Order: sequence, then C-alpha cells, then structure tokens
Amino acid sequence: MTTTRSRLLGQRWRSLTVLLGALVLLVVAVDASRSPSAAQGQTSEIRIEVADLDTVLGPGLLPAPGDEPPSEEQITYSGDLTGRILVENHGQTTVDGLRLVVEVHPEARTRGLLRQALRGVLPTQPLTVSGQDVRDGRPIEPGEIAGLDVAIDEDTIAWPEDPGGVHPVRITLLRGTQVVDEVVTAVTWLAQRPPEPVAVSILWPFDASPWRGAGGIYPQGVDRDIRAGGRLDALLGAVERRPAPGVTLAPAPHLLEDLAERSGGFLSNERREDGSLEQVRVESDREEAVLAARTLRRLRAVSADSLPSIAGSYADADLAALLEAGGAHAELASSAAAAGRQRLTALLGGEVDPAMFVLDGPLRPAMLDVIPASTVVLRPEAAGLPDLGSDPPLGSSVRNLQAPSGRLLDAVIADPYLEEVLTEDPPEGGPLVLSQHLLAHTAMFHLEAPNRGNRALLLYPPTGWAPGVASADAVLQSLHDAPWLTPVPVGDLPTRATRDPLVLELPTPTAASAFDQEFLAELADARNGLTALIGALPDPDARINGRTVQDLEDDLLRATSRWYEAGDTRALVRDVDRTVERRLGSVEVTTGTVTLTSDTGQIPVTVQRTRGGPVDVVVSVESQGRVLWPEGRRSDTLTLDDGGSQTVSFTARALSTGTFPVTVRVTDPAGLEIVTETTVSVRSTAISGPALIGTGVLVAILLIIGAGRRRPGGRPTDGSTADRPRLTAVDDERSTLTET
Repeated sequence: MTTTRSRLLGQRWRSLTVLLGALVLLVVAVDASRSPSAAQGQTSEIRIEVADLDTVLGPGLLPAPGDEPPSEEQITYSGDLTGRILVENHGQTTVDGLRLVVEVHPEARTRGLLRQALRGVLPTQPLTVSGQDVRDGRPIEPGEIAGLDVAIDEDTIAWPEDPGGVHPVRITLLRGTQVVDEVVTAVTWLAQRPPEPVAVSILWPFDASPWRGAGGIYPQGVDRDIRAGGRLDALLGAVERRPAPGVTLAPAPHLLEDLAERSGGFLSNERREDGSLEQVRVESDREEAVLAARTLRRLRAVSADSLPSIAGSYADADLAALLEAGGAHAELASSAAAAGRQRLTALLGGEVDPAMFVLDGPLRPAMLDVIPASTVVLRPEAAGLPDLGSDPPLGSSVRNLQAPSGRLLDAVIADPYLEEVLTEDPPEGGPLVLSQHLLAHTAMFHLEAPNRGNRALLLYPPTGWAPGVASADAVLQSLHDAPWLTPVPVGDLPTRATRDPLVLELPTPTAASAFDQEFLAELADARNGLTALIGALPDPDARINGRTVQDLEDDLLRATSRWYEAGDTRALVRDVDRTVERRLGSVEVTTGTVTLTSDTGQIPVTVQRTRGGPVDVVVSVESQGRVLWPEGRRSDTLTLDDGGSQTVSFTARALSTGTFPVTVRVTDPAGLEIVTETTVSVRSTAISGPALIGTGVLVAILLIIGAGRRRPGGRPTDGSTADRPRLTAVDDERSTLTET
C-alpha cells in the first residue's frame, strides 16, 4: 500500500515537473521573442548619423594677442560638449526601447593610438558617460528619423592642460543590452593657440580609367561618373563651392581628352533589345555630348581660379613596368612621362606647375631620369613608409631623391593616416564623422610637437576615391577651418617643411611586372608597326579609319594604364596592330623572270598597290653573291596610290651564266615593316667581262706550266734512254717530220 502510494506520488511529481518545465520554456520563448537578441534582425537597419557635434573646443580658439580686438562672443567660450545625433530606421519593422549613450574618453597619446581608437579599439575608461532614451522609449516607424540633442557639461569631462588633446568619443545606440549601432569620432581640446601651425596641402584628383575603347568607340554609360551625384561630379562640385587656398588640382589629361572628343560627337556601342551591340554615332546635341562639354567647361573654370595644376604620366601609364621591360617599352615610358604635362597644358587652358609630377604607383630609381620635374609627389607605399600598426616614426613629408644619373629631386610624401581615413568613406556616422577623423589626425600631428615649426602634411586621396557630395564638401571645409593648420599649395611644401637630410631609400620591388611577356611582345610589335606606318604616310595628317596617328599612339599609351586590370588592355593593342596592317595594305610584285643578255643590264621591278590608301614604300633587292649592284640595292621612295603601280629598275652585273634567285623586298621608308617580299628569277646568257678575263688568265697559266715541263731539243740532258718515255704514233710522226 505504501509502495503504491509512493509510486503515485512520484508520477504526480514527474507530471508537475514536466508541466512546470513547459511553462518555463514558454516564458523563455516569449521573452526571447521580445529580447534584444531576437530583435537583432529587426534593428540591424537602425543607423546613427552625427548631424552636429563640437569638433574643436578650448581657449586655443581665441584670437592671439595683437590680433583685432575680439568681440564679446569671442572672449567667452564654452567647454561644454554639445551636438545633435540622428537615429534613422532604414528597416521594415517598427523598433522601440532604444537608448543613446555618449562616452568621452581620455586624450590619445600618439597618432597610432588615436588610429586604433577611431577604429573602435578603446582600451581606456571614459571620463564621462551620458545617456538618454530615444523618444522616451516610444517606437520609431520604418523610414522615420529621431533627433537627439547632446549636452555634456565640461566639469564632468576634465579637459587636459596645455597644449590640449584629442579625445575619442564613442556614440552607442542600445536596445536593452544589445548594441544596435556604434560610431567612434573625436573632439579636439585646444588649451592654447597653436604657436606653430602645420602647413597642409590637398591634392584634389579628377581622374578615371580611359573611357575610349578599341576602335575609338566609347562603351555605353561610361560617363556615369560625371552625371549628377556621380564620383567626378562630386569632386568637381566640392572645389567649385570652396576653392580653398591649399587645394591643388590633379586632372587626368586622358580624361580631359575624352571629354573634349565626346563634346563634339562620338561613336558608341549601344545595346539592342536582342542583347547585341550596335555601333551608333552620338551627335553633339545629344545629352551625353552636352554633358561632356559642360563638365569640361566647369573644370577649366575651376582651374583658372585655382592654383597651378599638377600632372603625372599620360593615362597614368605604369612607368615602372615599362622601364623594367626595356627597349621599345622604355621609350613608351619616356613618352608617357613627358606627354602628361604637355597634354594637360593644351587641354586645360590654365597654368600647370612645370616643377611638380604626381606619381600614383610604385617608384623605381630608373623613373627619376625620365620624370620631367624636380619634385615628385609620392604615395606612402611608394616611399617605403612602414605599416601604421606599430605606430612607427614616419619622418618628414619632404625628402631627397637621387636618380641613377646623379640627378637630385625632391619627394613630397602623402600622409598615410589621412589617406587611410578616406579609404573608409563613407564612414559610419555620416560625412561629418569623416571630417572629424581627418581633423583629429591633423590635430594629433600638431600636438605631438606643438612648438616645432616647419612641419607639413599632404592629403592625397586614394586612387579611385569616390566620395559623396557631402563627404567631399566636408573634407575641404574641415581642413580649411582648423586653427592649427595653414593651407598652402602643394608646390610650396618643399620650402615650407624641414626635410630629412638623408636621401630617401626606395623599397626593393617585390612584385613581378604588371605586364606579362605575351602582352609586352604584342605591344612592341604594335609600336614598331605604328612607327613604320607613320613613316610611310605621304600625308602625316591623314585619318586612318576615322582616327589620327596621334589617336593610335595614345591607344598604345592608354593600354599601359594602371587603371586597367591584367588582360583588359590587349584589345587596344590588337586594334592598333590591325589598323596598321590594314592601312599599310597589300602590295604585289608583278615582275616575272628577267633575262640578262650581257654581263651588265637592268632588272625592272614593278610593284602594284592592291589594297589600302596612299603609302610611301622603298624597294630593295638582294642576291646570294651571284649579282653585283653597281648603283645600289635600294630604290628611292615610291608613292603608291590605291590601285596604282610603279616600276623601278636596278642595275645588275652577273658574275656567271645561269638562273639564280633575287629577293625583292618592299618596306616602309625606314625599313621597319616589310609590306611584301618575293623572289624574282634572273637568267644570265652572256659571260661577263670579268669571267672572260679570268678564263684567259687560267689558260695562260696552264700553257706556261705545260711548256716548262718539256726538255730543250727533245732529248734527255744526260744522253741516256733509260728514262725516255715511250713514243706514241703521234710522236713518231712528229719525229719523221723533224728529220725531213
């Protein structure tokens, strides 16, 4: 009985335990559905944007003694940190229960530590923390924006003493304990007015990969960057709105050429409904042409009102790879290096600095002897600066360079911290955060040595930098207004900054050439063929399939651009090669067998143009030592028209009779390209004078030898008959006649 009752009680307890477990699981599931972790997918589209935040604070903003008397507003300043933060719901779900937390951290000690802090690594404890609920916990509907004002009293921050510091500020959006979004920016506290401002320059790019493709045809939509809100439109618009004194333009000459060509009408590939491409002519009144013309006018206007622009190599040709290949490729490198400034001067209309050369890529010693300038602007990696992770000393931004020939140049090196900031555009938190990061790094540079003069920074955005309109404006605005910076032209940096006395040691190249051997061989062949064609054209201004010789030369230089991926440039090179081959056309030698009836005669060679336009050629002949050419083996220059023919004669002297081959070769005037080559049979039926003379001399020698072997009187000198040869019948007859 007791056992049965115990069993029943045990079963009831087990049932109760299962029921309680099920209830617990249900409560947990419901709670989990409302917990931050469950809402993660819903809140992943909630974003913070810093709409306003005091970037620079402190008495260092007050005018220095001796300046104009400050106003009452300038005399007083506030150390309170204020701003406005926007919280926007980009998702599809309503979100509530959000809280904004702002932390102000102690000042960073070095640029490397500041870099880590701005990347989210904050090992310090905050000086102060301020939090507030978003809309008092009320929900934010999809597409809605909630604005929050931030105000932190200076007494809770404890700003540092002289000279000041750069304080990381972390802004976090929470839902419960879950971090929904986070932004780290920085605020600079200036405890005193900067005694030695830092010279700062901005090299402002206007560049892109070459637009014009093979055959002089533009792909459809290639101009998207100059359309409203596009990359190039944003870059150009920023300098139009704020032509700051420290901004120097670096427009790409090949891009200006494309704009100029498109503005007058151009050929384009447009896609049909069936997916195929159709070549069409875009007239000058079409939208694409009008947009190109308007962009070129804007750029010229900005250039006229700005500092002298700086040029690099034409089409940003890979000078390092070309010089490494040598030969004809090294000649291309020299052409590309010199053409950049020449083209930019002609296209821009404004002044171009002749002493400066901007290099977007690696630097090799051999390049210093082909760069047509005395100062080279380099990226940090080209100068061999160390990685930023270990907070290394970077040295002066102005260094000495020495070419293999002994030529001395200046190097101006872009700041790697500023370049890295722009690679993160658009940054978390919006365009204002981008400018705050730039300001923080320049302030940290100043505060590391606030009393040291003759210091300089160069901001050179990374290749292909694509800022939004607001980001581009924010960059120029922030660096223009910083009290510790003095904007100067890039060309002034070599004289404004204390240079390192040692010659810059360039990094050892580790990567292989950007061009493979197959491409280099095709490039050399196309270059040689084009050179031959230039020498063969009677009219140097003649158009070849609608293009000039200069267009074809440009295509070969553009094919070496660093903007292209490997393999993308072969179409340009092969198109030039095919164009040269078609223009040189086809020439036939119509001469048959030639017969010489005397030792000296004329060999007529008739050449006929069967395909291609007018061309200058030279005819040459060659034999294997069987014919002499008293008047030379090469003709004067002949001009062959389409379908026409000409005959040229060569004076020949045969050295023997018989039939022998003569090679007839038709080339361009310089002899670089063989247009055609054939063999003509020459038959000689007469013995030449030299041959007769040689035969006579040989007969005479034989007679003399024969006469010397006969004895005098026909008898042996010793009177014996032992060695006398046996007489033949002829000998007996001669003996009888003698006796008679």
